[in-house]
Amino acid sequence: MPSVEDTPAPSEASLAMSTPGFLPNTLDSQGSPIWLSELASEEPNHTLHVVRDLEPAQALEVLGANPRSFQPCELLSAKPDRWSSLPGAALGIEPGTSAALLAGRIGAWTFVYDDSGFTGHDDTTSLSANGRAAATSMYSINADASLTYAVDGTKLA
Repeated sequence: MPSVEDTPAPSEASLAMSTPGFLPNTLDSQGSPIWLSELASEEPNHTLHVVRDLEPAQALEVLGANPRSFQPCELLSAKPDRWSSLPGAALGIEPGTSAALLAGRIGAWTFVYDDSGFTGHDDTTSLSANGRAAATSMYSINADASLTYAVDGTKLA
């Protein structure tokens, strides 16, 4: 039987184990995907939606965004200050005045990053309508984190 001395410290154990679904060096020091933490302000209060087989513009519309407000943007190399998200800064949105929704697609999956947490878990069932799968992850400024998963308009978890 291994002794307590043989057991690696938690930080050593977490560095040695791979995380399912994430390649090595793709998570930040708190376990979040680096690409997500790089989008957020220093004190994030945000939502991330993912949905399979729905185009980014359609996902934005399901979330209530007005198509006339859609615009392409090129993300900056750095945030101008600790209160700005990268999408908000790229779109010229002052922190705390409006939500910036950034949508894109990777393979069959569309993501929508909401830098203010304006959208939420109730939107997951709408995104998953018509046989699609969708998930929503929320993280609040109070460090509350949650995840919702739905398929075909039905919340499963």
